[in-house]
This record gives sequence, structure tokens and C-alpha cells, in this order.
Amino acid sequence: MILAITNVILGIIGFCIAFYIFHKKSHETALVCPIGSDCDAVVHSEYSHFMGVSVERLGMVYYLLITIFYAFAIFFPTLTNGLIHFIMLGITLGSFLFSAYLVSVQGFVIHEWCAWCLGSATVSTMIFLTNFLLVDLEVTYYLVQYKGLIVILHGVAAAIGVGGATITDTLFFKYLSDKKISKEEASTLKTLSTLIWFALGLLVLTGVGLYMPEKETLLQTPKFLAKMIAVAVLIVNGVALNFIVSPKITKINFDDQEPIRDIKNDILRHVAFALGAVSIISWYFVFILGSLRSTNMTFDNIILIYLLALVIGVLGSQFFAEHIRRKDSLK
Repeated sequence: MILAITNVILGIIGFCIAFYIFHKKSHETALVCPIGSDCDAVVHSEYSHFMGVSVERLGMVYYLLITIFYAFAIFFPTLTNGLIHFIMLGITLGSFLFSAYLVSVQGFVIHEWCAWCLGSATVSTMIFLTNFLLVDLEVTYYLVQYKGLIVILHGVAAAIGVGGATITDTLFFKYLSDKKISKEEASTLKTLSTLIWFALGLLVLTGVGLYMPEKETLLQTPKFLAKMIAVAVLIVNGVALNFIVSPKITKINFDDQEPIRDIKNDILRHVAFALGAVSIISWYFVFILGSLRSTNMTFDNIILIYLLALVIGVLGSQFFAEHIRRKDSLK
């Protein structure tokens, strides 16, 4: 009962915050930021949409779902069985991770803080913690019960990640080959990047689901350990590429459409090519490892192969970037 009441209250608060942002944007009026920052710079940024849907609309739907479900649970507690609570726990975890992503965007990309967005992220975090701490649920039982579905979703996430990374890197190298990126090209890359982040989030979530019931065994498995290292590399590399490097490249090129001429920006492009190579190699590495039922290779051998692939890929990307630089210098 405490769980349901708490989540209803949090759901209503979260919905009101999301609706307030939606109302202000719909009427094109400025948001009042209690902490003195520029809320409008955040809610009107290119990151205010996910898969073509505004973040505040997604928030309204999510908080409404939480409110209705737990209000229903107050009056009909016997109908909310363990499986439903397990599903809701997964949904609230996904929302928490998405909120963490949006907060990271504010801090590392936009460099502005929206008090209302931070408030929504806080509510989302509290909903997840409330479900995690108060639900009396044997999570492992459901993870074992639905292992087949989790494996399928894990494979789908890896496939989406590989495909998205392949297309993104191909287009990225093509777009930067003439030392300039148009707004249309940037929009395409942004959409693909969002898809890859979705795939990475799903990969991590399903990976945790597969890990928990068999953690003692998996921690002794070289393939699993190597795969986790590659996933960690994907996360760190994705943050560097999407939150640090890509925004700088877009600021350089999008306004005047002039080619990058100075040494500093040539170095930035070399870094972008290197990070792109790390991304695609890591995704293929994760996909191939996940496709193998078993392997007789030791952990050291697997990691050595991964490192060699990274070195070859990064060197190849640098040769390509240098080729483009020399080609441009001859014009």
C-alpha cells in the first residue's frame, strides 16, 4: 500500500512537471528557471526529442502510466501480481537510465541546467528507488523464467547497435571527407546516434538480466568478461564522441558551411575518426562474442584480439583522415 500511494504521488508530480514544460513550449512562452539558468536552451535543444517525439510528451505518458497503474493497485491489490511488478520495475529502471542520459546531455553538451528537467529526473529516480526498495519480489525467478525472451532482446539490441554503428560511421566518414557537414547530414547522424544509444541501453539492461541469475558462473567465463569490457568501452567512447567531439564539429561547420582549415580542427576531425573506428569495432566485437555459444580461448587471448582490432581500426581511420587532409590541401 505504501509503495502504491508513494508512486501515485510521485507520478502526479512528474506529470505536472512534464505538462508544465509541454504547456510553455506549446504556447511559445519562456520557462521561469528557479536556479537562474536558461531552461529554454535545454527544452528547445536538439536533444529535446527522442525518436521524433518530444521528451516532455514521453514524460507525460510515463508518469500517467505510473499514476494509473498504482492507483489501480491501491483499490485492487490482488490483481497486481509479481510479474506485473517485475515489468514495472524494468520500466522504471529504463526511465531512470534515460533521465541520467538527459542530465548528462545538459551538463556535457548544452552546458545549461533546466530546473524543471532536473526535477523530473529526480522524480523518475525516486520512482525507480521506491520500486526497487519496497517491492517484495524475487527478481531472479522471473529472469530465469523469461530468459529466452531476454536473450532475444539482447540479440536484437546487439544487431541494432552493429547496424546503426556501421551506417553511422560510413556516413560520418563520407560527410567529413569534404571537411563540412550540413544541417541535414547532422540531423541524420543525430537520429542514428539516438538509435545506437537506445540499442546500448537495451543491451545493458538485458545483459544485467542475463547476468543476475548466473553471476557466479559468468564471472568465471572469459567470453563474458571480455564482452563486458567492450561494452564499457562503448559507453565511454559514446560519451566522448557524442557529448564532446560531435557537438564541437557541428558548431564549427553548420553556421557558415565553410571547410575546416586550421590545425586544431583537423586534429578534432582525426579524433572523431578514431572514436568512430573504436565504436564500430567494439560493436562488432560484442556482436560476434554474443553469437558464439562457447570458445576455448582464454581471456587474455580474447582481449589481445580486441586490442589488435582496435589498433588496426584506429590506424586505418587516421590514414583515411590524413588522406582527406592532403587531398583538400591540393585543391
